[in-house]
Amino acid sequence: MTTYDSVISHLFSLGNSAKRKQDLEGSRKLAAALGNPQNNYPTVHIAGTNGKGSVANKIAEALRLEGYRVGLYTSPHLFTYRERIIVNQEMISEEEVVTGLMRLFELAPESQFFELTTLLAFDHFAKKNVDIAVIETGLGGRLDMTNIIYPLLSIITTIDFDHQEILGSTLEAIAKEKGGIIKDKTPLILGAMANFPILRKMAHAKQAPLYLIPEDENEDIAYKALEILHPYFPTSPLAKMKGIAKLPPCRFQMVEENILADVAHNPSAFRRLFTEIRKRFPTRKIALLLALSKDKPLEPLIPLFKKYVEEIALFSSRHARLKNPKELEKRLKDGGYYNVEVFEAAPAALKHLINGENNRLVTIAGSFYMMEETLVSLVTI
Repeated sequence: MTTYDSVISHLFSLGNSAKRKQDLEGSRKLAAALGNPQNNYPTVHIAGTNGKGSVANKIAEALRLEGYRVGLYTSPHLFTYRERIIVNQEMISEEEVVTGLMRLFELAPESQFFELTTLLAFDHFAKKNVDIAVIETGLGGRLDMTNIIYPLLSIITTIDFDHQEILGSTLEAIAKEKGGIIKDKTPLILGAMANFPILRKMAHAKQAPLYLIPEDENEDIAYKALEILHPYFPTSPLAKMKGIAKLPPCRFQMVEENILADVAHNPSAFRRLFTEIRKRFPTRKIALLLALSKDKPLEPLIPLFKKYVEEIALFSSRHARLKNPKELEKRLKDGGYYNVEVFEAAPAALKHLINGENNRLVTIAGSFYMMEETLVSLVTI
């Protein structure tokens, strides 16, 4: 008998190749073999270095509160793979994951993790007869598996340095990759930190109506999106207000009185996190429980840690995608940050930080992949 755990284990073993595909032809063929389920419902497509998950959740929640049946596809997950594929706040079931993936393994034996997960989401939304689906890109935009959709609205939240080895070494190159989601004559929202000349030029070339958001706020982007969608999916002021207030887990989340969790994982996200902490808690010192994914560079973060963080605790994680803490410790010290210590596991690291000075704000940040392990640890200490 095929179990959920065995299917998920096999899916994760497939990985995501670092080798770049040249176009989306293969992705379109895979979707066609499945019957092009993504064409059965309208969509909103969201790209960006940071903020796309929060914006996606806000839009989806406002539409749900208005009474629409809404699919939501985001990544990565925090606690369970099933979080990635949701209809009206209900995660895809284990049985649906097993049935869907077993079919896809047979249909597309050469495909990898994200292609298969995206196809599973598209097919699930079609089977659930959603009225609309809010789709977040995985990486970039131009060659992302999600980019086979033809949405009612495209959104680019922010442009900053992340995944340079794939998307390019300059902000303009990164912007161009994310701008690949811009479609002919399809409205485009650019957040304040995505207002790049190259993106405005791409929008003009595709005759895409352009909406610029002057403030760097996810709420403003989501509100404008709901305004643009209003002729197709009207929402009341109350649904807008409640939906826009929605925050997914671990986005500036106070999990206990003196413990904050946030999935900041690149320089711009950490800068925003620390600035917000200073604004809300001006007298508190930041004690950081840190982990980083293997593909995230540490060096650009060190100046921020020197400026804002009193102490850093690292820990040995069971997650294969996180950097070795001893390596992080050495590189932090080589970069001039010395108040750092490595612990054997998350509970010990958290306990050390919690038992520090009373005016500390223990901040858990650095990677999506650390959150399950660290937050579960709070129960044991």
